[in-house]
Amino acid sequence: MIQAGIDEAGYGPLLGPLVTAISAFRVERDTNLWDALDSVVAREPAPGDSQRITVADSKVVHRGGHGLAELEATALAFCAFAGAGPPPTTVSALLRRHVAGAPPRVASLPWYSDVLDRFELPLVASRARIADATDRLRAAAIRARVEPVVFALRPVLENDFNDQCSRLQSKARVLFQANVELLEALLLRPRRDDERMRVLCDRHGGRQRYAELLQAAFPLRGVTTRRETKPRSAYTVGSGSGAFDVEYAVGAESLAFEVALASILAKYVRELFVEALNRWFTARVPHLTRTAGYYTDGLRFLGDLEREGALSELERRQLVRVR
Repeated sequence: MIQAGIDEAGYGPLLGPLVTAISAFRVERDTNLWDALDSVVAREPAPGDSQRITVADSKVVHRGGHGLAELEATALAFCAFAGAGPPPTTVSALLRRHVAGAPPRVASLPWYSDVLDRFELPLVASRARIADATDRLRAAAIRARVEPVVFALRPVLENDFNDQCSRLQSKARVLFQANVELLEALLLRPRRDDERMRVLCDRHGGRQRYAELLQAAFPLRGVTTRRETKPRSAYTVGSGSGAFDVEYAVGAESLAFEVALASILAKYVRELFVEALNRWFTARVPHLTRTAGYYTDGLRFLGDLEREGALSELERRQLVRVR
């Protein structure tokens, strides 16, 4: 069977992209991958444990002084594992390998096109640790009969986010559409005869009903509602050998390894974009205090730039996400 998880980073912020990601694995039977890969992955951050990388909710992993290094070690080790080669050494290489759908229009925003590809990866994590984790991950996966199927992401940059919000009439629809593109990337992968496919997604805000959205996204496949409750909504899309199960659950990052890993990839890639944004604007205003892009601090960041006369009206329209 194929077990997959989808999560996002950056749904609520004022600045920076929305990034969604998927991780999917082929296993012989329903498998807890935290247990199957226990020799290599830890379910909780353990700063003193140099032998394992962390797979957990990205908000938990990123917390604290070593958060970006831990996110990066996990994301790049799994990029290498999924790609059957070395980890990507530039942001462009990471995007080329792992973006689902059309490439993000990085050249359309100067704070990304001028800065992003100067980054050499890893930014802060140890290359040796990533290489060691990748080798041990491959060995553990062979022992546990776990095979990577897809490890992909979908960045929605600020100008595209605003365009899609205008066209789709809500940012919730923008998030759902990004998730659909990840599902389509998964469905393009070969499946064995009668192989089950199960996808768990973190719930989209307070939304409880997804059948109508799924039917619109996959009009040639029937959608069967299995349950719709406050904690979890479950559906089967299609029938026969091409069917797949998809569920939306509250706190899915704590329920499934695949969702937690997707949250790490999404958060890591968003952090790369936000780092580029900060570098570009602090090159213009050296004493500018950096931002993580969240609403209150994003407003502070914009105010600081405007007081310095360092933000044109066109740049503001491109930079600020509609809500």
